[in-house]
Amino acid sequence: MNLDLDQHFLIDENILNKTINTANINSDDIIFEIGPGAGVLTKKILKQNPKKLISIEKDENLKKYLEQIKQNNSNFQFIISDGTQEINNFKFTKLIANIPYSITEPLYKKILDKKIEFALMLHGKKFYDIITMSHNKWYHFVNAFYNIELIEEVNGDKFEPKTKVKSALVLLKLKQNLTQQNILLQTL
Repeated sequence: MNLDLDQHFLIDENILNKTINTANINSDDIIFEIGPGAGVLTKKILKQNPKKLISIEKDENLKKYLEQIKQNNSNFQFIISDGTQEINNFKFTKLIANIPYSITEPLYKKILDKKIEFALMLHGKKFYDIITMSHNKWYHFVNAFYNIELIEEVNGDKFEPKTKVKSALVLLKLKQNLTQQNILLQTL
């Protein structure tokens, strides 16, 4: 793991399983995963048999783990790159990410720009608190477009290496009227 890349890998099976259950993956889903690391969550996503899983990992040293996963899964594609840049190059139905805290704000900006319909992310709880407190701009931007649900607070001891702060597993679903507007705009 590379602490320069803000890497802390989730090791708690209960949280990994809760992520999968919340994602409710089906065979029509195209999943975009940012930060697969060594592929612990990636393997669980693939067991749900999505149409396709596209994983973006920034750390070249983790490529060997993703290559092993690719050997057994024809519906899996990975790219060694920056997820906040690659997100613009793909169409997908769901974003699932255990992200480095340092990319939380840039990723939220991309989610808002693209009006991604479903995003399930594990990130710092502090940012979750920011997007749910009505006295700041993030609250107004995110809540204008998304229903926000805190799935689980995650303590730092659930990661390797341990984090000093709490994390939050957060689900964003594009508000229904906006989903219908997106469909209408795509048909024009």
